[in-house]
Amino acid sequence: MKPENEELTETAHCPNCFHPNPPEIDYCRNCGRPLGIIAILGPLESIYTQGWLYRKAVSEPTRFILIGMWLLFGSNLLSLPLYIVQFLPHFRETYFAVGSLAFTWAISAAILYRTTRKYFTTKRKPPPWENVL
Repeated sequence: MKPENEELTETAHCPNCFHPNPPEIDYCRNCGRPLGIIAILGPLESIYTQGWLYRKAVSEPTRFILIGMWLLFGSNLLSLPLYIVQFLPHFRETYFAVGSLAFTWAISAAILYRTTRKYFTTKRKPPPWENVL
């Protein structure tokens, strides 16, 4: 039998970093990972969840993430010269299209540079479940 002054405290452990959190919060206090159902179903919270996933992918890329990023954003880098050659004769009519393509190319190049640099310069750490005990 438990003493009367001892309260039961429930905690929800983060599946990403195993940090104990109160059950009523939606995001881990240690790493920011979405925890509750509202983090998945709420419109604004789902945007935060997607942002967390992109930040995690760029900050701790694995080989799988690196290949996926190159497949997603590498096509933008390869297609820009083809589009410029196609639109160059009609530049006055399509300057907005060329400008938007150049903008997406710059964003793609920045994402790929950051992810690739981070992959090759970070030291791999063991999975969090190996440090539990």
